[in-house]
Amino acid sequence: MVSSERAFFIRLNELTGVTQREVLADNRSLRVLNARHVAMMALYRRGWNRVQIADFLRRDPSTISSAMTRAACKYEDGGVFMMMVDKLAGLAND
Repeated sequence: MVSSERAFFIRLNELTGVTQREVLADNRSLRVLNARHVAMMALYRRGWNRVQIADFLRRDPSTISSAMTRAACKYEDGGVFMMMVDKLAGLAND
């Protein structure tokens, strides 16, 4: 589990340049959506289920399910997205 909400969002901001306020708001800009996808996948890789992720990101679980499908495709493609997810999840070295 994430040690604290604040620490999670600070690390997400370091990796993506997107703030907690932006991630939790109803902001659909591409950079915020990408950061939200990184957050979702990192939490999922840490063993969270979609309902827990939805609660944490203040989203409807059906929204998370739909977004997780897109995020999983990005993750499988590897590259920078995968690196950010694994760093945020604590599964990769800095």
